Amino acid sequence: MFIDNLIKLSRGEPVDFIIWNCFGFRYFQQNFEYPYAQLINNLDTAIVGYFSQRIEEMAKILSKIGKVNIIILVPTNEAYGDRVNIWNFKQSIEEREQVIEDSINRLTDIARAIPTPIPATIQIRRWDKYLITRMIKNPQEYYSDRGIFAIESADDYQLLRENASRHAQLYFQQYSLVVQQNKETTDRQLRYLGMYTGEGLAYRDLIDIGINIVIVNFEEGRVPTFNFRGAGGEVPIVTPAKPNEISAYYIWKKQIIAERRYEK
Repeated sequence: MFIDNLIKLSRGEPVDFIIWNCFGFRYFQQNFEYPYAQLINNLDTAIVGYFSQRIEEMAKILSKIGKVNIIILVPTNEAYGDRVNIWNFKQSIEEREQVIEDSINRLTDIARAIPTPIPATIQIRRWDKYLITRMIKNPQEYYSDRGIFAIESADDYQLLRENASRHAQLYFQQYSLVVQQNKETTDRQLRYLGMYTGEGLAYRDLIDIGINIVIVNFEEGRVPTFNFRGAGGEVPIVTPAKPNEISAYYIWKKQIIAERRYEK
């Protein structure tokens, strides 16, 4: 699939090389129950900044083949995650929209600092608006809902529940939070996986209407795994960073998160 997209690129067809740059969260303990969350731009641990050299290298190589569209996506579906009961946000939706817009503006500055040869371009897009610009009629909420349903009706649902329960405990440990491992905690983790799965369902719809896409992955295994699952294995996912580089990124990111806790 990746080779097919390179051939299309060489023929002058547009190909979207998609990179996700996720938000961050601050959590607030509440008597060992599921914590409140605050959406933050997370730009001190931005994937785009950390892997800027890899993105530059990718742009240089691919621009020799054709016109490269590198699209950095901001996950607006996460900012609306309270709708499907994933997070308990402390902020209003208006405040979260401000975080989205601030992220886009500052990521644009980071992207401009990455040397890119003509005709390569790097654009920062909201996930919801990206779907609209690519003529997808269904909104992001549709894909989140379908992804959650796909997880809840999966043949391996019980295994997914067991893994989600373990991951939830490890996830909150990095924030020094103790959260009860109960049905609510596991359900929220599963819905988060459903959101990733929904992104994959959207990829499949994009491909079905003739949009050429390649997912450029710099994240841990769960994200590409459930994207791929949602797409039914029909989306090319490439990882230009070595496994040890991605591991180093997450170690560094956890250190930054730990330092945030001691900020006044």
